[in-house]
Amino acid sequence: MLETNLIHFKRMPFLIYKSSAGSGKTYTLVKEYLKIALASDENFRRILAVTFTNKAAEEMKTRIINAMANISSRSSDKLSAVLFQDLKKETGLADEQIVISSGRVLQNVLHGYSDFAVSTIDSFVHNIVRHFARDLKLSWNFEVETEEIRMLSETVDLLINSVGKNEPLTRSLIGFVESQTEDEKDWHIENPLNKLAKSLLDDESMHRLESLNNMDLEIFERVRKQLFTFTRQIESQINAIASNALQLIDQNELSETDFYQRSKGIAGYFRKLESDFAVDHLFPNSYVKESIDTHKWYTRQIHENNRRKIESIKPRLTECFKSIQQIVAQNHNNYVISRVILQRIYSLSVLNQINDLLAQLKQEKNFILISEFNRRIHEVVSQESIPFIFERIGEKYEHYLIDEFQDTSLLQWSNLLPLVDNSLAAGHLSMVVGDGKQAIYRFRNGDVEQFDLLPKIRNENDNPTVSEHEASLIRHHDIRSLDINYRSSKNIVNFNNALYEFLSQLPELSNKGIYRNHSQQHLAENTGGYITIDFLAPDKENTFNQNVLNKTMSLIESLRKEGFSRNEIAILTRSNSDAIAIAGFLMQNGISVVSAESVLIHKSSDVRFIVSVFQYLTDSSNVIAKAEILHYLHEQSGLPDAVLDDSFAGIKEPDYFFKKIESYGFSIYFRSLSFLSLYEIAETIISKFSLNREANLFVQHFLDVVLLYSIREGNSIDSFLGWWEENKASYSVTLPIGIDAVHVLTIHKSKGLEFPVVIVPKADWKIENTKDEIWISPDLPFAPDLEHVLVACQKDLKYTDFAERFEEEVRKSFLDNLNLLYVATTRAKGRLHIFCSAVQKEPDNNNSINALFIHFLQSISRWDINRTFYDFGDATSHRQIESKNPISEYVITSPSSFSWRQRIRIKQTASEFWPKTEMSKTDWGNMVHAALAKIITVGDIHYAVKELEFTGRINSELSLRLEQNLTSLLSQDNISPFFEPGLTVKTEAEMFLAGKGMLRIDRVILKDNNAIVIDYKTGQTQKEDYVIQLNQYAEAIHSMGYSKVDKYLLYTDEKILEKI
Repeated sequence: MLETNLIHFKRMPFLIYKSSAGSGKTYTLVKEYLKIALASDENFRRILAVTFTNKAAEEMKTRIINAMANISSRSSDKLSAVLFQDLKKETGLADEQIVISSGRVLQNVLHGYSDFAVSTIDSFVHNIVRHFARDLKLSWNFEVETEEIRMLSETVDLLINSVGKNEPLTRSLIGFVESQTEDEKDWHIENPLNKLAKSLLDDESMHRLESLNNMDLEIFERVRKQLFTFTRQIESQINAIASNALQLIDQNELSETDFYQRSKGIAGYFRKLESDFAVDHLFPNSYVKESIDTHKWYTRQIHENNRRKIESIKPRLTECFKSIQQIVAQNHNNYVISRVILQRIYSLSVLNQINDLLAQLKQEKNFILISEFNRRIHEVVSQESIPFIFERIGEKYEHYLIDEFQDTSLLQWSNLLPLVDNSLAAGHLSMVVGDGKQAIYRFRNGDVEQFDLLPKIRNENDNPTVSEHEASLIRHHDIRSLDINYRSSKNIVNFNNALYEFLSQLPELSNKGIYRNHSQQHLAENTGGYITIDFLAPDKENTFNQNVLNKTMSLIESLRKEGFSRNEIAILTRSNSDAIAIAGFLMQNGISVVSAESVLIHKSSDVRFIVSVFQYLTDSSNVIAKAEILHYLHEQSGLPDAVLDDSFAGIKEPDYFFKKIESYGFSIYFRSLSFLSLYEIAETIISKFSLNREANLFVQHFLDVVLLYSIREGNSIDSFLGWWEENKASYSVTLPIGIDAVHVLTIHKSKGLEFPVVIVPKADWKIENTKDEIWISPDLPFAPDLEHVLVACQKDLKYTDFAERFEEEVRKSFLDNLNLLYVATTRAKGRLHIFCSAVQKEPDNNNSINALFIHFLQSISRWDINRTFYDFGDATSHRQIESKNPISEYVITSPSSFSWRQRIRIKQTASEFWPKTEMSKTDWGNMVHAALAKIITVGDIHYAVKELEFTGRINSELSLRLEQNLTSLLSQDNISPFFEPGLTVKTEAEMFLAGKGMLRIDRVILKDNNAIVIDYKTGQTQKEDYVIQLNQYAEAIHSMGYSKVDKYLLYTDEKILEKI
């Protein structure tokens, strides 16, 4: 075993690696990990490495293990050789020591894999919460809810179910819906409510809502009235003054056209305040100010008489203006804030109710949301300088390696700080690595600015503990830059250097530190590279979107001719909807596509068919479901469309529908499916309609979804269909990366990936606020209950004390969009193709990605408004790269699926189930009786018998015999009239007769005031007892008011019907 002192580190610092795209971030993490791990055979147990996705954690584990395996086996792999030399240089170890140590540590890692601590930050925090549940005041057996959106949806359902039962809540929900309608948003109440509920997953929202815990719906209503009264009071005062001014103008027979700047001048100012109370109308524009300050009151062409009139009323108009401005100056902050709050007051009250219901649901079901973990720990960490739970964790880990730090939330970093500080105090290495330019997860609470601040720490409340942590980081920190791009070719690196050098200087980018030192070097061997920017315009035949689709397809075809395989091409989109549209278009045109976003399982015709059968099972009169079933079977049959048209002719008739299914070669007893679990129903549909004739990823994935739902929610088909309709867009098939298909994915999903060719087909999105709503602390004297309020992030806030809060959100949103563009343009190795939208006029601001590219081209003197195509570099010939991970030739041709009921049968009674084809006479009679109990008309014979077979009471041989026997029995001339369609029939009807107790009648036929009673018998013995029994049945029916009751005995074996 090598001792620790064999490796001589300089002082163990706090390393801060600032990386860029393709700069070897993961390689650096692996290297630093190995430098620590190779110091001792057991050192790996003292390292905690955290990242943010399961995929990234698995990649890091694989890279570490492969690195040790390659080094210990003296692999000639190029990357391993580079890593070996770096380890040798930075550790001072001899070649043989590195090889031996790698082998020993690898062996220990594999034998003690549970101590190989490379995980997501959520997993790490979950382990803390699980182990210290009692300390954190949690139930020891709590459950973790990872499907948070599902739980929020369930909470919203509970809220909606309370409508009509809770008057204040009903009033709030009505107000919420009305506000949605006024804003021209989704009026379908579940959608905006579910969107609103997602706020509860936000760190800030969870914190702010605590201040509203004591506010019930009545308090919210009182506050709303207070806000409404105040705003109306201000508006009435201003409106009255503006009306007086306009009345003065009208009395002098003047119009807006007589005044300076016409409707934009002072007359227009008063007119707007009288008719429209938009917030920005309260504040005069420069023309109005000129009238007041420099006495520009009328146009040059004004008639002399009108000029004198304006001069005469000018003093009074000025007085009106100053009166309004005095009201505005004294009240505009509270007025605008009140207006903004009123727009969202119902949303806030409803959100508070959702939060309360969620808390109740969590308590009832004993679960906590995964997003709560960090807050739970922070409540402890923020109160103690050395939190007791971390004291125990610190005994296990000495080194902390944090990946993707730019996406770390404020809470996550606050929780990790004590551990990192403790590590540094003990002389151990900890490190963070990240790239602020790739911070694209602010909507998940990521805070890139704290990465830019390092080694300093945000400490808004001057917490002394945080100050101590900051001092420690400053003492130990060592900032290093990774500035070599190992991914992209020379021209792409140079293009991105120039692009982001220009964009980093824009005034809209307030935090210049994020893009400081963005420039990269390229590897000498990575020559060439080609970039195009194509400005597409709609034409007479196609819209812009259609031209994007056509251009994308033609570009792919061109790249294929150059030698690029399909899996070397990636298409990156801003939104899921764009990915779906592009992937669908390419597949329709014969281009194979792989995309987690676009290969949605509900798009599969096979899956839609299964869902249609589900819909039919819940409502057999559902014509649409039946039509979709027949349409699918027709498509699979390959028959001409004329046959399909014929299939719909009698679709409303049950027998016709079943016969059409049989005409396609399928036979299924739908009624028998009702006895099965939800998953078994799906399996049976797949089996009966031969959907399992070959492997189908969509169907298999759908089965997984059905199984998971049935385990969690139960076996109701109707409930599943409702859930599926709401959630189907969330489920897609993830296909293997190595298959030869074009990748279509969102920019968010592309982070960390690289491709020889990247196409960005719609680089024209608007730069808008990333967050629709923000929290403010209004401090209104007439509404003291509102400590914190969630309001719309709108321009009106610029006229309040929260102008800086609004501007901060604008700046952060600009950075979000710029970072998205950075991720998109840095995925390419050799080719980058960008499609923008053509413009008629050059943009005068930076409010879209389209505008950013135009302004960039202007900065390098390449822009020409009449030119639509720009390129950089050379389209050199392509040499196809052999896939590193070729797909195995072994393919599963059909899924393994069988009915367990055909292999295992549960014996429910001793006498009804027999392993042979013969039965005793008594048992046979019982089976006949059981089948007749399920038969209303002759047409039910087949289904009744099949149900007995399906439930295991008879086998297929006895089933055939029983069906033949019953068909013969009920076709008798004197018996068949009692089994005709259209009769009102009760089978196994239970009735109570005084003195006799409960009676069960085999068959009763009712018509008007008459009744017919039929009792089934299998022999002629004890006829006297049969008659007594029938008379009791008739007496019971007479007591119900039926005047005439006919009585019959039906002997099933002899096929004799006897009237009594």
